[in-house]
Amino acid sequence: MLEYARRHRDLTACALLAAAFLVVCVLLQLPYYYVGLAVVGVILLGISLKYPFAAFLTYVFIVNFLPYAYIESKTFTLAKIGGILLVAITLAVTAIRTPDFGKRIKRAFDKRGLVVLMLIAAGAVSTIVSRNPRSDFFEQHFQFLALFVLTRVYVDTEKRLWWLLVIILLARGLDGALGLYQYITIPEAGRIGGNFVDANEYACYTLLALPIGVYLAQYEKKKLTRILFIAAGILTFIAVIISFSRSGFITLALILLLIFLIPAIKLRNRMILLFLTIVLVITTVPFEYWSRIETLNALFEDEATERSVMIRKRQVDTSIRMFLENPIFGVGYLQYRTTPEKLLGGYIIKRGRLGEHSAILQVLVEFGLLGFIPFVILIILTFRSGIRAAKLAKLAGDSGIRLLSTATTLSFTSYIIFSFMLGTYTKYLFLYLALPMAAYDVAVEKLSRPAAAREVANGEDLGKGMV
Repeated sequence: MLEYARRHRDLTACALLAAAFLVVCVLLQLPYYYVGLAVVGVILLGISLKYPFAAFLTYVFIVNFLPYAYIESKTFTLAKIGGILLVAITLAVTAIRTPDFGKRIKRAFDKRGLVVLMLIAAGAVSTIVSRNPRSDFFEQHFQFLALFVLTRVYVDTEKRLWWLLVIILLARGLDGALGLYQYITIPEAGRIGGNFVDANEYACYTLLALPIGVYLAQYEKKKLTRILFIAAGILTFIAVIISFSRSGFITLALILLLIFLIPAIKLRNRMILLFLTIVLVITTVPFEYWSRIETLNALFEDEATERSVMIRKRQVDTSIRMFLENPIFGVGYLQYRTTPEKLLGGYIIKRGRLGEHSAILQVLVEFGLLGFIPFVILIILTFRSGIRAAKLAKLAGDSGIRLLSTATTLSFTSYIIFSFMLGTYTKYLFLYLALPMAAYDVAVEKLSRPAAAREVANGEDLGKGMV
């Protein structure tokens, strides 16, 4: 024991520090969440010192499994502070322990990274000149930018890209299992939200992992691991169904159609996916729902659907009016749903509904043309990166890179589809922007090297990959 402690002094120091935190919290009789955050924070600090890539994966898991919206108000600020510290520490350790950190930072801030900076700078300007500036813009966008940079810095091999996608899939699959548990044990709960307060957000963010599950299952050669990926993918699918989210169901249908049409996986597997889709829909949707839909028209003439369409029509009209009043700088960050009524152009609509139904309109209204133009350019560059990565892999005959690149591109496609129906300008945007870009970097790096060097790189053990 003592010998192990001597050989791993950094981890031992963190363990002792965690124990000291625990003792102090108990002696001072601090609430339980102080204790939990203190211990978890120190443990993550220890991980980041020894294995910074593992700390990054841990942070990605937390981001995807525990959204801040679910945390109680008293822990909300603590969670944000913890997230900032973890990202800052991970960045610092990465800079110190990575010999070619300068080269990786340059890769992160290529022309695509510069457009990300332009978007954030535009948001900062819009926030500063806003009638009601929000100081949390800088705190939140520090995390957004750090998450983007860490993804671009760390994900430089096929193995690391695989690990990142696995972590995202497991996080959302676990949340899907939580939603299924709620659905089974709490019949009166109605629409299921998992770790999210809002069922629409639960459905749409879980959908981001569905393409990852499909293509990782095709990518994986080990049977047990493949079964795990299939199970996680099925859980994400079920999560969308039991959330009863219209925007989630529309996005699900479009993504499944794209998966079926894109020939990245074998036709036999696509037919199996189609069969599983039909079975899961029939078995998970309640009979009462089917009985309401006697005809196809009944699906669109439903009262709730008509009300949802009406809200979105009003939202578009209100957004256009707000944009025309502030076309250059916009109304400022997070003012889309809290803007004073006089900025709503006299149109009557619940302000609380504005920011919930379109991230595209949110960026246009909050950041104006100054931020909306970089936002559109960024979307185009991201799609271009993912598609080019898949094409490079196809030309080189590398099915692994092709599958991973297609998974990242379709995940981002899912994000964009439901961004038209849901307010999704969050940290997830910057993570899923970085994925296709990282896939392209990996494709260029791997496919430009000799075959022998590629075999050595792919044979890296997990321990080396985590450092």
